Amino acid sequence: MPDIDSLRSQLTEFCQRLYDRDLVGSTEGNASVKIDLHRFLITPTGSNLGYLEQDDPVILSMEGKQLTGDKAPSSEYHLHLGIYQHRWDIQAICHAHPIAATACATAGVALDQPILPEIISTFGIIPLVDYGTPGTPELFEKMVDLVGRYDAFLLKSHGVVTLGANLDEAFNRMEMVERCARVIITANLIGNIRQLPEEIVQKLPGFEVLNGQFQTGNSGKD
Repeated sequence: MPDIDSLRSQLTEFCQRLYDRDLVGSTEGNASVKIDLHRFLITPTGSNLGYLEQDDPVILSMEGKQLTGDKAPSSEYHLHLGIYQHRWDIQAICHAHPIAATACATAGVALDQPILPEIISTFGIIPLVDYGTPGTPELFEKMVDLVGRYDAFLLKSHGVVTLGANLDEAFNRMEMVERCARVIITANLIGNIRQLPEEIVQKLPGFEVLNGQFQTGNSGKD
């Protein structure tokens, strides 16, 4: 397990990547990484992720108590806390507002059709979570029935959340969600999108069809 200074450095580095890739802007978005079973680092509220200093992230307990830091934690700390409490396999979380994927979320369009094989193999589907008030526990409450089954979520009229075994995985999943949304929006402008046949989808790694719904075999941990 990396020490806290190393995790602080990693967190600020990946926040910079989110900003550089235009996945967040201004004071949008937040990210976190677990220190151990009892604590996690999270970005502070009202901060531009592209300009974070290594000492800016604060430490919270798994009960939501602030343990260190002069700044308040992200207003979305309830979201991160809920995910960590329900998914002990997850070590890092990114919440961002990528333009194409957020446009899909705003239009009420889930990325749940078998179209791109790399998305199918990685996520199965990317569900659309009903609207929850930002900065309140309600945001996670809308997700709780889905969090054990998926690793990426569109938040209706809000943004995207991705989960990972580390910050690298959570970031890569965020970038992949945005690219998927951009491909689908562009393809819709060109013409009709053709779904992959079920017999092809079933050949993809780590994939199964349950009750006619496409989803990965990952069951998560409730």
